[in-house]
Amino acid sequence: MAQIAYPPRMPLLTHPVGDPNAPAIRYLTPLPFFTIAVITALLFLAGLGVLAAHYHHWLPAAWHITSRNLLLGVSLLPPLVISTLLLLAPLIGSPTRQYQAAASRRPQDLRLRWNLAVVATADVYAGTTAQSEWLSQLVWLADGDRLRALMYIQRVRERLQALPPLPWRDILLTIVAGAVTVLASTLGMRYSVFEAVLHSIALLVVLQLLMLYFYLQRWQHIRRLDELEDVFEELLPSERPVLATATPAEDDYTRWLRAQQPEAVAAATPEAPVPEEHSAFLRLWQ
Repeated sequence: MAQIAYPPRMPLLTHPVGDPNAPAIRYLTPLPFFTIAVITALLFLAGLGVLAAHYHHWLPAAWHITSRNLLLGVSLLPPLVISTLLLLAPLIGSPTRQYQAAASRRPQDLRLRWNLAVVATADVYAGTTAQSEWLSQLVWLADGDRLRALMYIQRVRERLQALPPLPWRDILLTIVAGAVTVLASTLGMRYSVFEAVLHSIALLVVLQLLMLYFYLQRWQHIRRLDELEDVFEELLPSERPVLATATPAEDDYTRWLRAQQPEAVAAATPEAPVPEEHSAFLRLWQ
């Protein structure tokens, strides 16, 4: 399978905020699955180790903990840590946050608002922001700018759909984590083979749930982009304007556009930056 470049080149109107070449992982999963899987496995093994040390009396007498408190700690602390990471990582690592902070300081900067909508469209964890920003700008966008935004939204959606739902590296990582759990439980913690297998199954179930969580985030973002596409399609005229931008090498979207709109394909591109002199949106506000 060909490697999918994500996100597509962004049609920004002004200087980008932060790193314009941010890696794709910041837009897809601010906390990569590898990182969260390793943290989950380590917390799981640490909990099993604490239980083994308690029941085998490996802990010093001064560290004595009642069985009830120990079970509560082992049961509650790992889920709380993982849930906190999943909730905070998108807020801290998402590039959309930098644009939101800049837009709050300059609410009248329409170019910056456009950039915020563009970046939020590529950010899987900012679908709600993308929807609200595009819808708030629809009133002022000219037909050419609406078409340009629609092309970019469609390109992001197409690339998200082309990404494999379960990467083989993630599947291999879960298998390795399960095998390590069996070995650590039997050799290092003196659990029986049956108990070790149950531990491995429990960890695999948790990792599969995490994979499902990341997949659902992406699916939900695709659904939001579909809704945006419907709105833009309704507002665009039947005869769409020609975009005066240079044409790069043909890709899947260009071929699709030729089938839909033969007369406009030669000048349309979803990836080229938007020249200010061709933006009716900017002329309207200057």
